[in-house]
Amino acid sequence: MRLLVIPLIALTASCSWMFGDTFRDRSEGYLVATEGKPLVDTKGNLIPVQDAYPVPALATQVKRPESESFDLPMPERLVVERVAEQQITTLSQYQSNELNPRLSLDGSGSEILLLDTGFANAWAVVTEALAGMDYKLTDLNRSIGAYYIDVEREGTEEDLGWWSRLWGAEPEPVVTSYLLKMNRAGSGVYLSLQSDVDELADSDIAHRVLLDLANQLTR
Repeated sequence: MRLLVIPLIALTASCSWMFGDTFRDRSEGYLVATEGKPLVDTKGNLIPVQDAYPVPALATQVKRPESESFDLPMPERLVVERVAEQQITTLSQYQSNELNPRLSLDGSGSEILLLDTGFANAWAVVTEALAGMDYKLTDLNRSIGAYYIDVEREGTEEDLGWWSRLWGAEPEPVVTSYLLKMNRAGSGVYLSLQSDVDELADSDIAHRVLLDLANQLTR
């Protein structure tokens, strides 16, 4: 390794001796540059030379304003016309004929609720409608078009445990969580009720919830 370092040092020194200032850093050469003599031909005539990047001539004296004070320019006064009656659009102004809520069946025969409006409008209207219904809205996710609601139904004998049946207890209401899914369809949207992400709810529960929602939207 030591034998290799010595030739490298000798080679570096020889390159500096051979090439001289060829590879010298000239980035600050303008600081020590001097103006050369004009270029003339053999007869002494001046050869016209045009600079590739001429320096523009600057005025030797800058004109200053007569007044030493500086006047800050002010914008003109903004004139706003008063609106006779302010128009504010609320969710309650969306009429049922614009939404046209109606129950239908999809390709697999499952019941769905169709709305003739865009996703953004439908999401706002359905959110307001669910807030005014008996179903409890536990969560929602606009990015996937999902409402999480709790639906209460009357209990049956099958919902009672062994001890409850033994002591003759009455069935109590049962609360089940469902997923109300909103999907885009052409120029509108449709809603379906699911028991989980991959499974549709029972047809009777789906019909009840979707019908209640359609009636709420037509009020």
